[in-house]
Amino acid sequence: MALTRTQILEEVKDTIGITGNYQDRTLLRHIEDVSDYMASAGVPAAVIASPKALGAISRGVSDLWNYGSGGGTLSPYFYQRVIQLSHTQAQTGTDENGEPDAPETPGKEYVLSDADKAEIVAMVLQSINASGSPARIGTVTLPAANWIGNESPYSQVVDVEGATANSQIDLTPSVEQLTIFYEKDLTFVTENDNGKVTVYAIGQKPERDYTIQITITEVRT
Repeated sequence: MALTRTQILEEVKDTIGITGNYQDRTLLRHIEDVSDYMASAGVPAAVIASPKALGAISRGVSDLWNYGSGGGTLSPYFYQRVIQLSHTQAQTGTDENGEPDAPETPGKEYVLSDADKAEIVAMVLQSINASGSPARIGTVTLPAANWIGNESPYSQVVDVEGATANSQIDLTPSVEQLTIFYEKDLTFVTENDNGKVTVYAIGQKPERDYTIQITITEVRT
């Protein structure tokens, strides 16, 4: 079932906890920006307009809304979800109840459980409420030779200038990098232990060097 712009707007507002109509024009602009980005990344138009894309759209809008001062960055979850949705085929036809049939040859798609949906909502709300200051942008280099460990997860300590015990470090790879990670079934996550930042590689051990953009946000304790 294709959703209208108004339906998507109301779903996004409900997800990120915005009431009233005062911010509707701004939110619609963010929805259009996020939808355009998803389309340029290869997500089918029918998928963007379907309920299965609401989580990604809400996350993207939340990312832009959180840093509405002009320093907005899209989160790692948003990028990863867009890659997954880009491998999802649009539904065609209807069943006996008039509902869309699943595609005969489905693309690669991560099916969200109820627990996953609850976690996404929590992440969105945390993104809105937990930030104590605008995010700063930087990069980290992950040399292939620096990974430690004989099996997944592999790890390496990275130098993040200005990182404190309250810094939230998020990796924001490019679309090209995310495509490579997806094809290699490779995921990177970060951990901040009192200012000591460690990056973990989950999956196969990286065999090449990567330089990845990061966002550094000071969060409330």
